[in-house]
Amino acid sequence: MIPKNQNKFNKPKGKTRYFPIKQFRFDVSNSPILNTKSKSSFKIKSLLSQQEELMLKGLSNSFQVPNTKAFRIALSKVSTIASDKLESSLPFSLAQTKLKGHTARNKKVEIRLPKDEKETLKVLARTHKLTEQAAVRLVIIHTAKGIRTGTLDNFEGCKLL
Repeated sequence: MIPKNQNKFNKPKGKTRYFPIKQFRFDVSNSPILNTKSKSSFKIKSLLSQQEELMLKGLSNSFQVPNTKAFRIALSKVSTIASDKLESSLPFSLAQTKLKGHTARNKKVEIRLPKDEKETLKVLARTHKLTEQAAVRLVIIHTAKGIRTGTLDNFEGCKLL
C-alpha cells in the first residue's frame, strides 16, 4: 500500500522538474483587420503541405480567430516587413522546393479577402517573383516561424498575452 503523501509514479528531477511550454497567444480584439467593415469578395485558392496547414492552424490558435482572419492579420504584418527579411522563408514557399517536408502539397485552402488585401498580396507576389499561391504560403510560413522564434511579436492592434 502506498502512503498518501507519496506518488506512485517517479517524480521528475533536475531539468525535467519544470518544463514550460510557451503558448504564444495574442489579444486581437483591437486589430483593424477584425474591425473593418469591407466585404471579403475575392477568393484565393492554394495548396498547402501538411506542415503549412498546421502552421495556419497554429496561427489561428495564436490569434484565437478563424483561419481566414488569422491569414489576414499575418498578411497585414508581412506586407510591412522589408523584402530582405523575407528571404529566409522564401525557399520554403516555392512550388518546386524539397526543403524540410514542404513537398507534398495536397491540402486545399480557400481564403476570402477584401480588394485592398488582395492587391497587397499581388504586390508581395510581384516583388518576390512568386505566384499568388506561393505568396500565400510565404505569408503563412514567415509569420508562423517568426512568432515561434520571437522575431514577430508586435502586430498592429494586437498584444502578446
